[in-house]
Amino acid sequence: MSLHKYPWHFHEAYTVVMVDEGAMKYVFRDGVINVNSRELFVINPFVAHYNSAVNNQPCRYSVMFLPVWLFNQPGQKNGVTYFENAVNAGVFTELSGLFERIKDVRGQEEYLRTIGDIAALLVSSFRIKIESLASTKRIDPALQFIHQHLDEKLV
Repeated sequence: MSLHKYPWHFHEAYTVVMVDEGAMKYVFRDGVINVNSRELFVINPFVAHYNSAVNNQPCRYSVMFLPVWLFNQPGQKNGVTYFENAVNAGVFTELSGLFERIKDVRGQEEYLRTIGDIAALLVSSFRIKIESLASTKRIDPALQFIHQHLDEKLV
């Protein structure tokens, strides 16, 4: 059980949160999402947030980081897949099984197959949209600045 609190931060990958017991609160610039027991939630890459256990009560949860390329759709260029900002309880058990399976993979081929199964489950379980993303050469300096100043109000 955990009482983790994390300050403002972001990840360069998709973050899959699975809460086994208790509840976690994720605060974003435009809202708050509570992820309760046996629910899962996907945080999109480069989305600033902070999180803590709800009401400072102990919580047991797992987090999985999945690379951006895993969600590229065929023919998708200069775009990124965004998951809706909602929790999902319907596939918790199936995703937990895949998460356990990935811990025991033996080699790159089995790993790629397993994370592909995870990606397919998430895409089929959440509403998604594809949004364009400017060239990384143009956005890298902005991302570095944001990362260095997450605790400040950006104007």
